[in-house]
Amino acid sequence: MLAVDLRGHGQSDRPETGYDFGTVVDDLGQVVDALDPRPLVVAGHSWGASVALAYAAARPESVLGAVCVDGGATDLKAYFGPSWEVAEQTMRPPQLSGITAAALRNWMEASPVSEGSDAATAAEILLGNFEDDGQGHLRPHLHVDQHMQIARHLFDLDSYELMSRVRCPVLFIPAGSPDHEDAPKVHAMERARSVLGERAHVVWIDGIHDLPVQRPHEVAAAIAEFMAGLKPE
Repeated sequence: MLAVDLRGHGQSDRPETGYDFGTVVDDLGQVVDALDPRPLVVAGHSWGASVALAYAAARPESVLGAVCVDGGATDLKAYFGPSWEVAEQTMRPPQLSGITAAALRNWMEASPVSEGSDAATAAEILLGNFEDDGQGHLRPHLHVDQHMQIARHLFDLDSYELMSRVRCPVLFIPAGSPDHEDAPKVHAMERARSVLGERAHVVWIDGIHDLPVQRPHEVAAAIAEFMAGLKPE
């Protein structure tokens, strides 16, 4: 298994530019080619879900399946507004600079994110998004300018056109419930099925956006079952 920190995240470099899908897919491809070039299942959460789809579309011969955890099949215009001028304001992250690690840990004690493991583990995962500012406080590892580059590329992405170029089975794991017929996520899953046909698999998991942290066992089980049904070419 390869667990890759995409550019700007975790322990990877944080360049000022290059957060478009073509560049990030090339980053990922270089890592895979260097470490384990065999056909694989590519998986991602949130932005990473769209990266997984883009990778599957760009390198169909090397992808057995794709997993998109609360992402991938999205129409951000339905969530954040019809134009980037509107969406830019609602997609801008909150100002979190100047907080302390202790404050983050205390917040996690009451957060539903920690339900699937424990508050300490969830806090350590969250702290991976921050770095020390040298004065005893934290600041986001990803600068807001880079964050907004990602947001803009996500906003402009036509997920369903991308799906039309994917040839492998795709597992979508949306957070929430399919019971709300007017919910944008429900419509997104229906549209994904219309594009991918029988290659679209959907497993709903009740929870919030950070499903891999909040519901790790359920997410892992859904991925394992999906992978067990894949047939290498």
